[in-house]
Amino acid sequence: MAEAQLIDGYITMMDERRFGSWEPYLLTLMFNPLRGNERTKQNQMLRECEKLYARLLTRIEKRPHNKLTESLPFWLSCFDWPVNKKEKAAPSDILKNDGMHVHAIFMVPPNARTGARLGDIVARSPKSFLVGAGMPLARLHVEPIEETAAKATLYALKQIPRKRLTSADILVLPKSHSEVSSKTKEMLPSRIAGQID
Repeated sequence: MAEAQLIDGYITMMDERRFGSWEPYLLTLMFNPLRGNERTKQNQMLRECEKLYARLLTRIEKRPHNKLTESLPFWLSCFDWPVNKKEKAAPSDILKNDGMHVHAIFMVPPNARTGARLGDIVARSPKSFLVGAGMPLARLHVEPIEETAAKATLYALKQIPRKRLTSADILVLPKSHSEVSSKTKEMLPSRIAGQID
């Protein structure tokens, strides 16, 4: 499938969920300095994205392993770099990891157990979302998506049509149902992992 068609498919998935009253958010993940070459850093960022998804999942779904995969929160992310003056990045962010960061679209299903906005959930306990000094993730910015699904998706995946990345660099979560259950438990402290049984 051509990458343009793949992006169109993601836009359709977002539109369908939005029409179904899912809440869409744009997440920006900024990282502390990571070791290694670019690919090594990307692999570390991917692991942190999966850990963050698992943490968010426990705040949004009471028993995620009992739900159909398509009814779980939807995550779509890709690496990004500041590329022009319109994208105002702090000098320190440009120096860290050569400016590489992650944009993610995160969609909360209408049957979520919490009535709080995602930004409020994260703001209440940032350390529990693996953010801060001494952790790979330096900052997590959450913003409700007020734009069209197409505009938000193209923004998050803009390095694909620019040919800096390929569709293989896109992370979509959840994956398989068994993987959601096992990975969620594996990434969380035992006291939290036990809560999803």
